[in-house]
Amino acid sequence: MRGVFALIPDGTLLATPGKSGYINVTMNVVLDTSVLVAAMRSQRGASQHLLRSLPSPHFTPALSVALYMEWQAVLARPEHRPPGVSDEQMLGFLR
Repeated sequence: MRGVFALIPDGTLLATPGKSGYINVTMNVVLDTSVLVAAMRSQRGASQHLLRSLPSPHFTPALSVALYMEWQAVLARPEHRPPGVSDEQMLGFLR
């Protein structure tokens, strides 16, 4: 679907595909590994806000085995873990 998308404060995702006005939609989303890393580093950033809004009836996560394995490999690296968080806690976050 092409058009303008808006996420309003109550969490509703709206789209306007043309002249017909806004309609409620469900969007397939892929969370890039960098979004998860950014969410771990900042409790106030846009990535953290996005993760806190899930699960949502407006977003359907799109996930593959390869992407999940990438998340595990990257988030287990010491440079991506917040201080005091173990490998087990970080991987538990993904479950």
